Amino acid sequence: MTRLRVLICASFSLVGLVTATAAAFSPDDYKPGNLAQPYAFGEKECGKIDKNEIAVATGNSAFRVSAVWNGEKRPTPDRMKALLYFVEKTRGIKFDLRTVFGTEVNVTDEAGRDYWLPIQAPIFQAFKDEVGPVKRATLYVAYFGCMGEQIAVVVNEFQAGQN
Repeated sequence: MTRLRVLICASFSLVGLVTATAAAFSPDDYKPGNLAQPYAFGEKECGKIDKNEIAVATGNSAFRVSAVWNGEKRPTPDRMKALLYFVEKTRGIKFDLRTVFGTEVNVTDEAGRDYWLPIQAPIFQAFKDEVGPVKRATLYVAYFGCMGEQIAVVVNEFQAGQN
């Protein structure tokens, strides 16, 4: 990392409770992986519940992944915002996740699969400036939960280039 940012990060304890705090970012909290892993975890969790229920992450499901941003962004869809709201309320988070993750970016993983990922507002401008379209980046992502077929995997931080 060429800079240190203080961000709102999801931290995962050994007992599996998720808490959100303003904390210094630590890449050691994210295990190496690919974008399919947090989504597979979410699909497994969603498979255990009724389509009208919500599953909220209870373990360490944070990954360091490689992806290319294709330059597309959009406002986070209402269904994702609803899921983020329920994660916020379930975990007692004291800030509005719908605002923090108000923008999504479209990225392509190494296998050529596209994903729309909510990205933290405090890092979005730096992401645009440092990564830009069609450049590979390391994304620090976390699975937050699922509702129906909606799976929340969010970008907490990034590093331009590949590790």
